[in-house]
Amino acid sequence: MTDSEKAQIAELHADGRSPSGIALSIGRSRYVVRYWMDKMGLDTSANASRWREIESRAVDMKRAGETTEGIARALGIGTATIRSMLARHGLTGAPPPAPIELEEAKRLLRLYESGVYSIRGLCRQTGRGRPAIKTALKRARQANKPGPKPRARAGAISEQERTRIRSAHLAGASVQDLVTTFGRSENTIYKIIKHLKPRHRIEPDRMARLWKRGHSIAGIARYDKISQRTVRRKLAEAGIGSTQPLKDGLALVEAGVSVEVAADRVICDPARLRGAVKRAARARQAAEVQSLRAEGMSCAAIAARLGPNWTRIDVEKLLMDTRDDEQTPPQDLAA
Repeated sequence: MTDSEKAQIAELHADGRSPSGIALSIGRSRYVVRYWMDKMGLDTSANASRWREIESRAVDMKRAGETTEGIARALGIGTATIRSMLARHGLTGAPPPAPIELEEAKRLLRLYESGVYSIRGLCRQTGRGRPAIKTALKRARQANKPGPKPRARAGAISEQERTRIRSAHLAGASVQDLVTTFGRSENTIYKIIKHLKPRHRIEPDRMARLWKRGHSIAGIARYDKISQRTVRRKLAEAGIGSTQPLKDGLALVEAGVSVEVAADRVICDPARLRGAVKRAARARQAAEVQSLRAEGMSCAAIAARLGPNWTRIDVEKLLMDTRDDEQTPPQDLAA
């Protein structure tokens, strides 16, 4: 902070400017200005009392029947600031002002581009807030551009019309049918129905026909926008497949059916079913090995009992994989 900036802070504070106004004038942050005002010993209570007085005057004028725009013009403050002041006293029941007309917006744009007024000056001149002024300037620039003018905005869509559009969409009407029926653009129709999920009438016979034509479960699910579990359930209702393919396929394999035949019967990937069979067999073998180990048999004796394909190392590895961390290692492993 330079000495000249400090002098500007003191001068602007003497004129009654707020810390935010001082920060805007000297191009510094409001927090930096507050810090140096406290360090320079400048009292901000006088400025706070000034704003309290302005707020009191705004409340009195509002209760006397003045409009918010008239109060803003009389006090030289933005309309949004006046509204926030009145909101603290419950005096903001009036609807917001209408948008600025196009001709008035063009006049404001000419004043702004010629340098006569800044945006803040236009706010003071018209008694409107910054958002309204910026919107008006944007509309005026778009209107002055060469080429086709933007189409006038259609009327607001009522809730009854929205309900009819949703009902027609759920009944099966396409977007183009809705555009033709209700006279709205595709963008508007998509905005209304984008959160809706059409209610598909899913029949088990139709699922069976699609499956017999060669469609996969994932493809049917993507086409109908449903889950694969729903497809499996519908196929099971049609007498094809199973809702629990791995569990039912495992039961068929244990009953003596080959993996390929069981996978085809329950509609499952043979590789996945083969992996489930291996995991089940591994679990049974681990339980048998642990029970034999608890009886005191050595790993070599357990391997000889399980079959010629088993070795002592296989039994040790199985016990190593299945035992808990708290268990002590078997004697054979410790040796």
